[in-house]
Amino acid sequence: MRIITVSIFASLATVTYSFMKRRKQNKVLKQLLSENEYQKFDQNKRLLMTVGVLILITAIISYYAFQEAAETGWALLIFLGSALVSEPLINRNANIFYYNETSCILNEKVVPYRSIKEIKATGLPIMKQSEILTLSNDKYKVDAVVASLIEDQIAKRPKKKK
Repeated sequence: MRIITVSIFASLATVTYSFMKRRKQNKVLKQLLSENEYQKFDQNKRLLMTVGVLILITAIISYYAFQEAAETGWALLIFLGSALVSEPLINRNANIFYYNETSCILNEKVVPYRSIKEIKATGLPIMKQSEILTLSNDKYKVDAVVASLIEDQIAKRPKKKK
């Protein structure tokens, strides 16, 4: 019974943290979006896949918990249930990319295209990602599709004459 109580409190803490983080992200994002006009690229497919995997794991553990009446199974079930609630809260904004002709928003920061030094592919073949390095040595991890969009925007910009 003690493990179930701990699991419930851990779940409540996880959901509360998720909600507070999302609220902070929304506030910063709203401020940035009010300063300039941005196009929106929504790529929540990865979020749906993550939630789908969590649902599958939760279903397997719930089957085990019902069969064995195991306290550990119930505790895991409660914690995974909270992860199902908190995952979309945390990652909703992370899967939306805002951009315009001169800049984009990465990790709640406006990044001008002219400040991007390098874009290099990283990650596993299954989940292709890219790392964006700026002139001020800030690093941002983005999906390969987003990196491609950024490269397209950089290519569209007129070249400066020397």
